[in-house]
Amino acid sequence: MAGALFIPAVAKPDHEIRLARFAGGLRTTWDLELMKYFFYFMIVGLCISAIGLAINTRRHRRKTDEYLISLILLGLVSIVGMVTYLIRF
Repeated sequence: MAGALFIPAVAKPDHEIRLARFAGGLRTTWDLELMKYFFYFMIVGLCISAIGLAINTRRHRRKTDEYLISLILLGLVSIVGMVTYLIRF
């Protein structure tokens, strides 16, 4: 999921700086191909979270067993990322 955090930073439009304005290499739109990979990363993250929670549920037999918060957060972040992608792109 760390890779999915860096993809939007690379895909976003460039900020205008003085030298880029003269060079003509300024990208003003999002790189939609990279953002498609971001969406795929979010799908993979949601699948990993669902599989992990299913395994965790099967093993949850004792009173002292706990659900892994990292799996829950991974699922929530993946859902928020997919919804954001679908709304903005």
